Amino acid sequence: MAAVAAVLACVLLGGVAGAVAAWQATAADRRLAAEHRATLTIADGRYLKALPINAASGARSGTAFLYQGTPSWLLITLSGLELDGAYEMVIVDRDGAAHPSGVCQVQRGRGTYGYPLYRPVADVAAIELRGPGGVTLTAVS
Repeated sequence: MAAVAAVLACVLLGGVAGAVAAWQATAADRRLAAEHRATLTIADGRYLKALPINAASGARSGTAFLYQGTPSWLLITLSGLELDGAYEMVIVDRDGAAHPSGVCQVQRGRGTYGYPLYRPVADVAAIELRGPGGVTLTAVS
C-alpha cells in the first residue's frame, strides 16, 4: 500500500511540476495577448489582420494591415519597388466586385497609404495595387 501511495505521489508531483513549467514557458505569450486585447479595447476594435503584398513574380513587396473596429481601416506599406509613381489601390470583395480605393504614391521604392474601410474586414477577398508599367501587386485574404 505504501508503494502505491509513493508512486501516486510521484505522478502527482510530476504533473504539478509540468503544469508549473508550462505556465512559466507561456508567460510571454499571455502578456502579449493581454497587451493586444488592451490595445483593441482602447481603439474600439475587434481585431487586426496582416497580409503579405506580393508582386506577380511572388516577391514580397509590402504588407497590408486590415483593422476591424470603429472605424475600420486599411493601411498598406510598400518597399523595394523598382518603379516610383502612383499605385492605384482596388479592394476586391468576396463577391468579386472591385472597389477603387485611392492611390499610394511610391517614392524611392517606398510608399504608405491608409484608407477607411466601409465594409467588414471579413468581406475583403484581395487588395490589388496597379502601378506604373503594368506592375500589379496583390494581397489575398
